[in-house]
Formats: sequence, C-alpha cells, structure tokens
Amino acid sequence: MGRNADGNLIDPDRLIEIAFRECCPADDPETYVLAWLAILREPADAPLAAEALRIRLAGLRPLVRSSWQRRLIDLLEFVAKHRRRRRAGVSCSVKPPSKGMS
Repeated sequence: MGRNADGNLIDPDRLIEIAFRECCPADDPETYVLAWLAILREPADAPLAAEALRIRLAGLRPLVRSSWQRRLIDLLEFVAKHRRRRRAGVSCSVKPPSKGMS
C-alpha cells in the first residue's frame, strides 16, 4: 500500500471510490486505475482485486452513470480479465532479453 506526503497509508480502493463518487474527478479514469495498480499491497492479485472493486462500484448509487464512471468500471473489468496462466512445470520468471536480434 502506498503512502501520501504525510507518511499515512493510502487505501487503493478508497482512492478509486472517492473519485467515483465525485461529480468532477480531477483526472481521467485511466490515471486513477494506474495509481490504484501502483499502490496495491504486495502480493495483491490485481485481477481479483479489480473484479471485487468493480462489483462494489457497480452497486453504488447513482444507477445512471456518467461517462467517466462507466469508463472506470470498464477499465477495472479489463484488468480483471487479465489473469496469469501458469502451466505445470513452467517457471513464471522473466527471462532477460537476448543480445542478438532475429
């Protein structure tokens, strides 16, 4: 979880929820989702967290959403769909790029 300038912990879900409830958020939905991803607790499962947050936001009033709110929900849904797939016996480590070009 991230910290603000005062050293206090920042709750990633509250960051999104506060912006979602505002009539005129300061930034684009993409900016909020990137900030949210950056301050998720380790070892958070971002897709599962995004789905849980999307469901919670979808249940908030108003029932008629602004284009900003709809975009935010769409972005969270997009994150939720991107899960890592692990195959048996295959390591998930990242390989360094090869020096040669093909």
